[in-house]
Amino acid sequence: VLGVVLYNVYLAEWTYRKAYAVGQAAYFAANLLDVVWVSRLNLALGVPDEAFLFGLEVLQPVITKLHVMPLFVLAARICPPNVEGTLFALLMGLSNFGAFVGYYNGAALLH
Repeated sequence: VLGVVLYNVYLAEWTYRKAYAVGQAAYFAANLLDVVWVSRLNLALGVPDEAFLFGLEVLQPVITKLHVMPLFVLAARICPPNVEGTLFALLMGLSNFGAFVGYYNGAALLH
């Protein structure tokens, strides 16, 4: 919910390209925090694992929502009248399918 509120307050008036670029950069930075945790840099900075992981679990869903909100808004706007639900479901289904294919391919590469 916080990601949606942040998008509506700060990013709703921006162009889709700029909002998506900012969301992508924030998503990239949030995912780099996993590297900080795995390399144990958080302990060197004086942040215990429990506090760091709690922060990650709170921060990453918010950043993820900021990342996908411009895509959801754009997908909703390009849907023609009288088929909004069907086309939006198709677009989001294809988007989710692509995301899961990417996750599984990444896992297969790391295995």
